[in-house]
Formats: sequence, structure tokens, C-alpha cells
Amino acid sequence: MRSEWHEEELNELLEAVIDHRGRTPKKLGGDFASHGIPVISAKNIKNSRLDLDESLRFIEPAMWDKWMPVKLAEGDVLLTSEAPLGETAYLADPEPLCLGQRLFALRASQTRLNSRYLFYALQGPTLRNRILARASGTTAQGIRQSELVRVRVPVPPIDEQRRIAEILGALDDKIESSRRLVKTLEEMSATLFNARFVNFVDVVGCRDLVESELGPIPREWSVCQLDQVSAVLTRGRAPVYVEEGGTLVLNQKCVRDGRVTFEAARRHDEEARSSKDRRVEIADVLINSTGVGTLGRVSQVRWLPEPATVDGHVTLVRAATPDVVQDYLALALMSRQADFERMAHGSTGQTELTRSRLAEMPIVVPPRSEQELLRRFYGPVREKIGSLERESITLSRIRDALLPKLVSGEVRVSQASFTENAS
Repeated sequence: MRSEWHEEELNELLEAVIDHRGRTPKKLGGDFASHGIPVISAKNIKNSRLDLDESLRFIEPAMWDKWMPVKLAEGDVLLTSEAPLGETAYLADPEPLCLGQRLFALRASQTRLNSRYLFYALQGPTLRNRILARASGTTAQGIRQSELVRVRVPVPPIDEQRRIAEILGALDDKIESSRRLVKTLEEMSATLFNARFVNFVDVVGCRDLVESELGPIPREWSVCQLDQVSAVLTRGRAPVYVEEGGTLVLNQKCVRDGRVTFEAARRHDEEARSSKDRRVEIADVLINSTGVGTLGRVSQVRWLPEPATVDGHVTLVRAATPDVVQDYLALALMSRQADFERMAHGSTGQTELTRSRLAEMPIVVPPRSEQELLRRFYGPVREKIGSLERESITLSRIRDALLPKLVSGEVRVSQASFTENAS
């Protein structure tokens, strides 16, 4: 560590620790509300960011004042106290929030500790290990405030703290910007698909509808079973796993929120059994077909880092072109995720979405000309999303490699100046 760096206990570097972990609306004479101020908990801290998902609960402003006499502010660092311990998020947005279960908020002293530097330092191995060393509990480790504030923090000069935060922040800001753009493109594509292919806006013959098993559709359109419009409709095989080499295997954990990710993928031994007949192609659709909680999730493959296959829990779907355009089929299937979730059968813990049930699923098939209109719009959008996701993974790897070296002083900020190009 560089000589001008030193260490201090966290309590010497903070303006405040906001800790209301034992509070609930009932203890304060009220209850949760259907809308109002979001109440965040440890489960809302994911991948070093605040994820305000559909599981949020709310309280009214009067309850917020009782619960949070000290309000959260821009620059506060959130830290989970247990289940899991040590996850962080940085509050860049000063919108009203209520601090709920299993969370601390750390407010840095403005003259001694840069708040975003603290956010990154807490992610480094030095502080993570020191926090774990002061934790208690067997089933689920947790840390008390009295122990947390005694953790010693590496403290570079304040200007160097700011520079470290700027370098890592530039990478994170670019990643977050790409994430938001991906979300916008996905929402725009779904909206346009529903307008054109569900509500028939501006479709020729949209006033001349006929009844079908899926409801009214334009007279020139048809309804077919999924197997009639699919060239590939098959489950993967049970892989023979290897640690290195082989072929990338996509599993249930890789299919989430309409996207295919690769962090949870494993590897299959090609010498034990070839997977070439179940290789995944860009624009294919993957459907989780077994399990509890993940069954029915649908995603489209927007890019691939290398050749890949799927395991036996995932169904691979590819359109029977030229009859059906792959991008149309993908958006149609992703719009039907709730239907897939309801189609499962079997006993508790043994539910399954069989190929035969998928094969019989009815799909609206517009004329080829209508599908081509969608392809001309959505094809470039899909490619853009894939490019953004690939770039974000590269930036994340750079950030993850730099972070422990910067917050420990192993790498000087001047040596990391190349990352400014990321902003």
C-alpha cells in the first residue's frame, strides 16, 4: 500500500449510520400502504445496485416521517447487514425511500471520505473479509452496528479517493446507461408488438375480424400449433459436466427477465456426447421447462460469446422459416410467458412443461408481409441490444479487475487513466 495511505475505523469517517432495521409499520401504529414511499430491504440490493422490483412495499408519507426521522440522501451507501451480508448500493438518486429490514445506510464525512470511494472500497476483498470477520451467526451471518463501525478502512488522500471513484464510476455509469437503454428498447419492442399483433393497430383488415381459439383476429391471419411453425422444438440433454473446455451449457438460471445471461452457464464434455444437434443460434427462443419458480420463463438469445447448447431443463425453439419469421415467433412467445407458467403439470416440486404441451400451444400467425415489417424494425433492435449486453460484460470485467487494485493502492490512479475512454 502506498505510504501516504493510512487506515481508520469506519466510525471515525462517517457523518451518520442510519439503522432502522427493527422497525415495522405495526410497531409504529400503522400498516403498509398500496402506494406511497417505497420500503427497501436487503433483497432489493442486487449486483451492487438498487433494484426496485415488483416485490416492493410502500408506506404513506406520515408513516415515513415516523420511521425515517433522518432521511436517506444522495451519496448514501447502502450495506446489507445479513442474508446476504455485505452487499452494497450507491444512492445517486435522492428520491424518497424508506430503509427497511437488514440494511444500513452509511453517510460519509464530506471532508474525510468520498462516499463513492466508500461504496467501491466495501466491494473490495479487504473490507469484505474484515466485515465477515466481525460477523456472527451460524445459519445466516450478520453484523451488528457496533461491530460494523469498528471495521478499519484504507484511507487514501481525499483527492485520490475522488479519482478512484471517478475511474470506477465512469465504468459503472456506462454499464448503467446501457442497461437503461436495453430496458427502453425491450419495452418499446413489446409495446409495438402488442399494438400491431395483439390489438391490430393499423393492420389492413383490422375491422374485418373473425373468431379464433385465441379470440378475434384479422380474416387473413391464422392460428397454428407451435410445432407447426417450429423447425426446432426440443429439450436439451443432460450434460456431462467439465470444469474447462467443452461447450457452454445454458440452464434455467441463464433465462430471466426476457434475457439470456451467461454467468451461471456451465460446460459440457463434447467427447462424452456431442451436442451439435442441439446447438443454440442467435435469435433462438429458450423456455424454462422444469422446476419451481423458474418454469415458464421465456428469453430470446440476442448474442453468444461462443458456441452453446442447453441442458435438459430448457426447451429450444426455432421458427420454421420461411413460413414464420424467427423474430416474430420470439416476440410472440415472450408475450405469452404467463401462459407457459400456467401450462405446467405434475406434483409439487416435480412440475414440468413437456414438449407435447408446448407443441400444442396455439400461436397467431400473420401473413408473411406483416411479419417482415416487424423483422425490419426489430432485427436491428435485437442486434443493438446484443451489442450493448456484450459491451457491458466487457466493462464489468474491467471494473472487477481494477476495483481491488485501486481500493488497495496496488494500482495508482494514473495507471488506470485509460478507463476514462469508457465514459
